[in-house]
Amino acid sequence: MLDNVSVYCFTGSITSSMRLYLECAPAGPGPFNAGMIDFPIAASIFPREIFKAPRSWAERLWSDIVYWDEVEHGGHFAAMEQPVILVDELRKAFRGIRS
Repeated sequence: MLDNVSVYCFTGSITSSMRLYLECAPAGPGPFNAGMIDFPIAASIFPREIFKAPRSWAERLWSDIVYWDEVEHGGHFAAMEQPVILVDELRKAFRGIRS
């Protein structure tokens, strides 16, 4: 975790990496609402994520959910916490849309 944080600090990119949190603050444009998205979406929901919308909410804004899974372990930093699960989820998600 310290390696990851250090990269942001030493490269001077910590501010831009935190922009999403500022933009999604209650006073900002709204919590994770980019409007209607009409292209294929794959979602892996990790139980310890900061914000977990139920699928019914996602279906209101994402018209083409091609993959949805709620996994058992991991959170906001899934790539560091559960890399094997994340890779497996990516493979499952893209398997369904490969041509």
